[in-house]
Amino acid sequence: MSYTLLMKIALYVNSLDDEYQLSLFRSIQKRTRDKEIELLCLQQEHINPPSKKDVFFPSRKLLNVDGILLLTSSMLEVVTDEVSTHLAEQFKGIPTVSIGSSIPNIHSIIIRGKSSMEQLMDHLINHHNYRHYLFLSGPKDHQDNIVRLAVFKKALDNAKQKIPDISYDIIYGYYNENKATYAMNQFFENNRDNPPDVVVAANDEMALGALKVLRTRTDYNWQHTAVTGFDDTDRAQMSQPPLTTVSQPYDKAATQAVEALYTLIKQQEADMLIKVDSTLQIRNSCGCSGPADETAEPDPDKELIKAKTTLNTIQTQTVKATRYMRNASILTQTLNTADSLLDCGQAIYEFLDNLDIKDFYMVLFNEPTSELPEKGSIVYKKTSGTDGCEQDLIAHPEEVDLRDFFSNILTAGDDGAVTRCIRYLRAGQDMYGLIIYDADDLAHPHICNISAFLASTLQRFRLTELEKARADWLEQEVDKRTSDLLKTHQLLEAESQRRIQVEAEVLKISELERMRFSMDLHDDICQRLAGLSMKCRGIAGSGGGKQKIEELSEQIDETLSRTRQYAHDSYPVELNTLGLNQAMDNLCHLYQKQTDYKLIYTWTAPDPVEISQNAQIALFRILQEALHNIVKHAKATKVTVSISQKGWQGDEKLFVRIEDNGQGLGASRKSKRKESSGLGLRSMQYRADQIGAQFSITSPEKGGTCIELVLPLKKAESTHSR
Repeated sequence: MSYTLLMKIALYVNSLDDEYQLSLFRSIQKRTRDKEIELLCLQQEHINPPSKKDVFFPSRKLLNVDGILLLTSSMLEVVTDEVSTHLAEQFKGIPTVSIGSSIPNIHSIIIRGKSSMEQLMDHLINHHNYRHYLFLSGPKDHQDNIVRLAVFKKALDNAKQKIPDISYDIIYGYYNENKATYAMNQFFENNRDNPPDVVVAANDEMALGALKVLRTRTDYNWQHTAVTGFDDTDRAQMSQPPLTTVSQPYDKAATQAVEALYTLIKQQEADMLIKVDSTLQIRNSCGCSGPADETAEPDPDKELIKAKTTLNTIQTQTVKATRYMRNASILTQTLNTADSLLDCGQAIYEFLDNLDIKDFYMVLFNEPTSELPEKGSIVYKKTSGTDGCEQDLIAHPEEVDLRDFFSNILTAGDDGAVTRCIRYLRAGQDMYGLIIYDADDLAHPHICNISAFLASTLQRFRLTELEKARADWLEQEVDKRTSDLLKTHQLLEAESQRRIQVEAEVLKISELERMRFSMDLHDDICQRLAGLSMKCRGIAGSGGGKQKIEELSEQIDETLSRTRQYAHDSYPVELNTLGLNQAMDNLCHLYQKQTDYKLIYTWTAPDPVEISQNAQIALFRILQEALHNIVKHAKATKVTVSISQKGWQGDEKLFVRIEDNGQGLGASRKSKRKESSGLGLRSMQYRADQIGAQFSITSPEKGGTCIELVLPLKKAESTHSR
């Protein structure tokens, strides 16, 4: 078939560091170049498992291509109706061909491997007479793995009917050489004395991993365990010993896929399903000494030429791989120690130059994202026909529209159609950018590894920037908090001034109390003493009489009683001798004696109560002031005083309640009593605050007044009460 127009197609794969995908990519690239078809290979694209529902193709909305090739065998484990529907919606209106898996409603190319797998099992059972088999499985739910495992089990179950001592085990290597190596090591540790006769691997990658493990064992039986694979990659052909495997015809499958896609682009009919047959390749790893066709007469000259060619290829690829690996290692060390992308510029250029990469672009996004944005910034560019690379872009990025950018990089050069590979710089769920390149086949795995390191480095730079921004924010917050602290300090100073004023008022109250005490002494005791003095002079002058002596004695007794009362009011000495309970009882008894009130006093708290001396004085003074106010203002006939203690251990409280049946604190009466009773109420409130007690005074509408104090005993040690 001849092509009359220059097409642009996109090939979606998972990653070009996998031999199976790389082999198919090589074949497709070869076919597209032969037919002048421009190819864009997008890596790290995947189809989510059905449980996640969404099909994920971040580049689809920005691509302007004529057709799509999907390497579904590498991106999809299980084909479901849901996945088929989503794929049809994703690529609606554009010709699409699936390679590897049959997708309903999408043209598909599949490689049939069942019959070749059956031939392989027949060869192992009947030609080699192996008895103990080990199947190195891929993912459990992968469609290809399901078919290969089913053939393996069916062949051995059927053979077991004639050969009862046939047995097999199954372990999982997940289509990955490293995981296969780990699984084989675990199997060896658990079965040291029971080596398998043959390891049947579900793909070549796992088979090569198994060979590595087996050839390092000292036990002869393990060293000579046979191994087979599936795929027939280049590494399988050049391994030692050469790998017996099922050969997948990559070239034929690639040709069929490109031909089918071209037919669809031309809006012509194409088969919905094209099947390509695989073939069994018998080599040495299964235990055979040569090719399966033992009847053919070997040609020594051809065999020698073939051996030399293979050896030369192996040597060339080994030298290249070693050089590529060394340069990749140097770049990763630079990336690990760099503080900015600018520090990496020269090391990236040297890496690209040593890997013979002529075209390379690095595009970064403004923010990490899980979706491909419409715009990006080119920070690194190296193109064929230019000397060196444009490192100035790192300091001065070139913003581009990604849709136009993808179209422009797919432009035929002097040598005809070009191939470009895209790989996302992904760390976790976030994409920081992407790289676009054209490279030698052996360079792809190293570029894949470097892209992962580069993505981690960009993530580290991003986190460093965020930490710096956070540090700046914290510094601003510190400045703000410092300013707030200064304002708080000013408020505290204002509060301090207010407290000074409060203390001044307290001192004023104290002075007023002293003044009242002084006036009482002056107006009462002093007047009485003056009267006594005058009477004494009168008696002395007149000679006196018995009656005057008796009157004088009574005045002296009364004066003495009042003097003791004033002294008691100044400081209740009985608190030290009798305790709080008895002192308050005596106080109530005294007021009842001096008035016509019915005064009921009850104490149900522990005696003595565990409170400080200051708290005792404060409670005594509050009761004293309350009784004084009741006598002076309440016009009551009955007063009840009760002291109790309640609460759990460690949270006990002392309750003091003083209640009268007087006229109360109604609005009409309260205004009349404000000046006379204000000093006493403030004094009681102040004393309660000083010992940490809750103070409340209520007066029902029907009359009467109730004063209540609640003193937490654990806070009763205040030293500030007066």
